[in-house]
Amino acid sequence: MKHILRLLLLPCLCALALDARAAGPQNFTPLKLGTLRGLAVDAADNLYVPNPKPATLHRITPAGVATVLPTAPIRDLFAVAIAPDGTLYACESIHALAHRLGKDGATPLAPAGSTNTFLGPTALACDAAGNLFVAENDCNLIRKVTPAGVISIHAGAFRQPGSQDGPAATARFTNPRALTIDRAGNLFVGDEKDFTIRKISKDGLVTTVAGKIGEKGSADGKGLDARFAAPRGLAADRAGNLYIADTPNHTIRKLTPGGVVTTVAGKAGESGFADGLVSAARFNNPRALAFDSAGNLYVADSDNHAVRMISPDGKVTTVAGVLPPATGAAR
Repeated sequence: MKHILRLLLLPCLCALALDARAAGPQNFTPLKLGTLRGLAVDAADNLYVPNPKPATLHRITPAGVATVLPTAPIRDLFAVAIAPDGTLYACESIHALAHRLGKDGATPLAPAGSTNTFLGPTALACDAAGNLFVAENDCNLIRKVTPAGVISIHAGAFRQPGSQDGPAATARFTNPRALTIDRAGNLFVGDEKDFTIRKISKDGLVTTVAGKIGEKGSADGKGLDARFAAPRGLAADRAGNLYIADTPNHTIRKLTPGGVVTTVAGKAGESGFADGLVSAARFNNPRALAFDSAGNLYVADSDNHAVRMISPDGKVTTVAGVLPPATGAAR
């Protein structure tokens, strides 16, 4: 299967447009959403929700106003990421080209015949310098795209699965599925089929920081004693905590800078749809994660076709999608 990485250049919104909360959407916005696989929040706390099919990119303001951004000819949106200058990136799962998308449509970033293609892009993340990192699930590697458009392999090797730590060039991954970058510039990888969380430091050293290679499960604990079923979404808060969407376990996990893993929302093995306190909330295959400036954590609740929000005080609400019956029954 071929795949596409596209670049969307959209106007940056002034932060003065924010309300006093300086936070993203709080109230419910009705949207017909498919199986969500990506989320992003910009510097103005606008929430970006890529609907896969038909490919539609929704932008929701902090006031809850939703607009559709131009994405043609994308056919299957997967993930989105936003650079510090407001440049919006998106990837899809149909072709194998990199594109810039403006008001007139898509323009390939690489010329015809270029080898700068992407196979199985499943996650995107931007660093403070504007570099884009792309997790290629099918190829078991992480690529880097500079602001000038130079594409290189950042870590791993083409279609060489493995679990080795060490220098980025010799490290190996097995189906990297999720990416995020913390405030220190470390790149974290959800290594799906190894059931681990990996860290790529700024100096290019890869280490396994949580989970045990080859052991699937759901267990809290210190670092390598923790277990995951499939880490498919990552986001880092300002304190350096890493949040993990453990998709098949239907839970949101937290990894502290000290290496302690806890379950912060949902219940392992119990899918459903319920808002409320994190202890009572239920999710159905949560995937992408994103923080706003107020510390609210947004969750792409993929099989509930909704965007959920976990507030800093531990309450879960639904902010976009189609609400299920009031009973909160699983879909």
